[in-house]
Amino acid sequence: MKNAIAYSDSNSTIKISAKNENNQTFISSSNKGKTIPTEKLNMIFEKFYRLDSSKSTQTDGAGLGLAISNEIVQAHGGTIKATSKNEKQYSL
Repeated sequence: MKNAIAYSDSNSTIKISAKNENNQTFISSSNKGKTIPTEKLNMIFEKFYRLDSSKSTQTDGAGLGLAISNEIVQAHGGTIKATSKNEKQYSL
């Protein structure tokens, strides 16, 4: 959620949903912000990777949040992915 807040356009809405289907739970969030290029989208779950590597960004952090999330989800037998297109970012 921190990333959704940090990378959303100002005054945009972040939507969160959850559903249970065939004994699986799907949690998703969506926000409106800059589109993440496909070649970078595949790297956002890597440790220490940050889309904006500049030190002057408002989104200070070590680039560990999504990597940790990925490890937790995988440890529970799940998967996590992100998509981004048309100025919208979705992750589940």
